[in-house]
Amino acid sequence: MKLEDAKTANIFAEDSAVPSIDFKQIRQQATKFEKTLKRRDFTETALAFLLVPVWLIALNFSVSIIQTIGLILATVSCLYIPWRMYQARKVQVTPDAADNIKIFLNRQIDKIDRQIELLSNVVKWYIAPIAVSVSLIHLGSQVTETGMPVFDTFQIGYLITVLLVAIGIYWLNKRAIKTQLLPEKEHVLQQLKQLSS
Repeated sequence: MKLEDAKTANIFAEDSAVPSIDFKQIRQQATKFEKTLKRRDFTETALAFLLVPVWLIALNFSVSIIQTIGLILATVSCLYIPWRMYQARKVQVTPDAADNIKIFLNRQIDKIDRQIELLSNVVKWYIAPIAVSVSLIHLGSQVTETGMPVFDTFQIGYLITVLLVAIGIYWLNKRAIKTQLLPEKEHVLQQLKQLSS
């Protein structure tokens, strides 16, 4: 008997759970969910950290105060976004969480709720800082002698493009909540309900 099998047998003995609940399957599902989050976070973090030197180098060649503010905001955003995603994935682990199926499922619900909250607030921590910073960087690239940005057709087109991309990112995150996170949460809640009955 493997350690994992012993844990599974021990869980069902302690919780007097319904035998139809397969703890191994629950752990595999949780591992798959965790891998998806880690892959997403790794991609976003790698991109953010790759952009930090770009913004810092560009800061040396800034042509206006507006562009400088945009570059500083972009740098700070690229450091804040990975930290915010990490905080949303971090869940307080109790010592017996791995040995108790109910605690394990409640922990999964907490993880999913944190991801739902993260994606629900994507405008505040992701879209707004990035959209504002790239807009300021671009607007600050063409300024008058007084330091005011020059608004021409290209500048307006750029701002509209940034807005459309921001709306697209917002929509994709809302869709991920609806099609991935809420069904995942419902599935875990059903498993928890089966254990309680």
